Amino acid sequence: MTFSARSLTRWVLLSGVLLLPACQNPNPLASGGSPSPSPSAPAIASPSPSPTASPSVSGEFVPQTLCYTVDTANTSGQARISIDRDRTVTGETRATIQNPEEGYYSSYTQELSGKLGDNSDLILDVTTRIENDVQRTQETWLLTGTVLQAERVTYEPADCDELAESPDDAPPSEAPAEPQAGGTRIEFAAGSTSSQVQNSVVRGTRDTYLLNAAAGQTMRLSISSLENNAVFEVIGPDGAALAQEEEQLTLELPASGDYQVIVGGTRGNATYTLDVAIE
Repeated sequence: MTFSARSLTRWVLLSGVLLLPACQNPNPLASGGSPSPSPSAPAIASPSPSPTASPSVSGEFVPQTLCYTVDTANTSGQARISIDRDRTVTGETRATIQNPEEGYYSSYTQELSGKLGDNSDLILDVTTRIENDVQRTQETWLLTGTVLQAERVTYEPADCDELAESPDDAPPSEAPAEPQAGGTRIEFAAGSTSSQVQNSVVRGTRDTYLLNAAAGQTMRLSISSLENNAVFEVIGPDGAALAQEEEQLTLELPASGDYQVIVGGTRGNATYTLDVAIE
């Protein structure tokens, strides 16, 4: 008996395997053992992180305050962040921004509150005060061993002792600071503690005035303008912004030295009267 043979074709399906190299955990705040090194390079002992770049962790989280600065062509400022034992985050940033080509200058502050996540991310409620406006946003920032990455700014680690202190914490200076370059100095008549300046500022520019005062004195400022479009900010002797986009201000001065009062328009050109008193 003759049997016909039918050729049988077998298809073998091979499943591709995607091999992922081990990535070193960038989290400077995570506890646990060191990750395995990449097979393409020999293992290298990692240097100890700077105490200003990341808090140390051993078992439970150790509270710490971290400080950072930024200094670029358009932005300069600082950030101070405190992380508690329960990973609660509080902090602040202060910065100035400028675009010389467009004649733009401004400054802003941010108040931070939130939690530290499991992957060195900061889940924050951010209150930003800029240009006579208050903005409230929810943002996620990232801490690494080398930078603090905000949504729009990258900060570099800094020594907290070298940063300008906030106005509430700054101790009085024993000697007046050297006068700062630039600006028109406001002088008081003999026996007077007040003065008045009348001027105009062109759109996109600022008028800067210098006032010398001592720690503990009170500065009173008010500005009026024909179109209600002039505001001022105050910069302390250490360069820190003490007030922004104000029309009236009473301020107990934290240090001795030259204070800058910077006047600008919120829209168009502004003709203004600035009243100043130091008591």
